[in-house]
Amino acid sequence: SNVACQTTVELKIPTKSSSAQTEEQNQDTEECNRENCFCAKSQAKAKQTKSNSRWRSLFRGVLVMIVFFLLFTFLGGIEIDGDVYYPVTWYSLRSGLEDLVTLPEPEIAISYQTGCRRH
Repeated sequence: SNVACQTTVELKIPTKSSSAQTEEQNQDTEECNRENCFCAKSQAKAKQTKSNSRWRSLFRGVLVMIVFFLLFTFLGGIEIDGDVYYPVTWYSLRSGLEDLVTLPEPEIAISYQTGCRRH
């Protein structure tokens, strides 16, 4: 014969006491010291840090691009079979600054001879 067993379970959900509620309120007013916490204070701190990090990364990226631009401009000359070729950025910078500053000629980074001689 089939016998079914029937049981009852009482769920007791604990409610917050007044001391626990005041303790939680005190925690909200204090600064969160845990990393990657989900409380409002920690989220606000993470958002501010992320914003600062973006500006720092942008500044670093622009600075690196300026350094590469200057390195290429002043160290990117090429000499092929006695003909000297300067980077296009050097010509642009020279024409942009005109008479304000006298730019030095770029250094020759690569010198190459093809073996062909001109007459």
